[in-house]
Amino acid sequence: VLYSAEKTLLYAYPVAKEEEAYTMPGTVTELGSNAFSYNLFLKELYLNKELVSTAAHFKNMESITKFVVEKGNASFASDDGVLYSADGKALLVFPSCYPSDRFSVASGTEEVKENAFYKCNLTSLNINKELSAFNAPVSASRLVEYTVEAGNAYFVSRDGVLFIDEGKTLYRMPSGKSGEYTAPSGTETVYDFAFTKSAVQKVVFPASVKEIGPFAFSECAFLTEVSFDEGSLLTIIESSAFSRCFALKKLTLTGRVPPQTESGVFDSCLSGFTVVVLAYTGGLYKAKWPFCADLISETGPAAELFEIIFDSQGGSNVPKVRGAFCLNEPLPTRESANAGEYYVFLGWYDNPEGTGKKIEFPYAIEKDVTLYAAWDIAFYA
Repeated sequence: VLYSAEKTLLYAYPVAKEEEAYTMPGTVTELGSNAFSYNLFLKELYLNKELVSTAAHFKNMESITKFVVEKGNASFASDDGVLYSADGKALLVFPSCYPSDRFSVASGTEEVKENAFYKCNLTSLNINKELSAFNAPVSASRLVEYTVEAGNAYFVSRDGVLFIDEGKTLYRMPSGKSGEYTAPSGTETVYDFAFTKSAVQKVVFPASVKEIGPFAFSECAFLTEVSFDEGSLLTIIESSAFSRCFALKKLTLTGRVPPQTESGVFDSCLSGFTVVVLAYTGGLYKAKWPFCADLISETGPAAELFEIIFDSQGGSNVPKVRGAFCLNEPLPTRESANAGEYYVFLGWYDNPEGTGKKIEFPYAIEKDVTLYAAWDIAFYA
């Protein structure tokens, strides 16, 4: 083991040292960066009461079954082999080879630190009622369910999946949950990294979902299909939401209006991947999503067609449009009756007064509607 000359700093414990237990000398107060990380053989690690450094030094210990902290340590405490802050309010590190496949976060714990459950062997994780901040594991490949103690004000479990915001936000899919998953009605948001590295193969979302967060499905090795129920309200797909989903073949969208998104959303999706949209809406999706126009397939159910009547309010006649969208903005002209002045077309609005938000094109036609031209008068110099 490598120490400083005074043995107050433990720089590194050999990753391949074939001992199953180690007790830190009483002189050690600080650990070097990743001092015990990636160790292959240690099963039990005993922390002395003088140690004050952070728990970031215990990452990726492949065989660890328990941490034991000497009484009187002001920084750390252990409970059932799990490493906590001294006051018990933060769970710092969970031993990756914990002797049981089920675990309940200790009563009074309010926070689970990032990577605390990294590569843990759990199949079930129970969240206590006091927990309010939880960095959910993305590499717990055996985990199939979250449960939540009654009375927790932040988290709720539905079919083993973790939600927040009173069940409106899907927060984390257990990494080991496989097969097909249908999100419950009323779900509105899919949180950042919610499905990252999970084993799920097919996901169906209710129409109520409005937002897919950044990296929500990134690195889902087995994911082949994602779809949304009829009448989807989806308005935004955040950056890299489906990045490195190499098995993904089909994303089915049922909204008439393409969600806001950006070019990186489908990074690394391989050939054969298609985005299925409603018939008659393909041109609108291709116009809004030029970065993946070749992936758009207009093979979904037919979109209901509606009509736009263009009231040019004294300008030249503009033919009405019937369809699912209007691609290009009509540009009427208007003659002035007074010498030295002319009319300038300002755009289309949904009211004759030309107030409110200007209509943008391409325009999704979601109902029969009349649009009104707005004009301004300019003068020749």
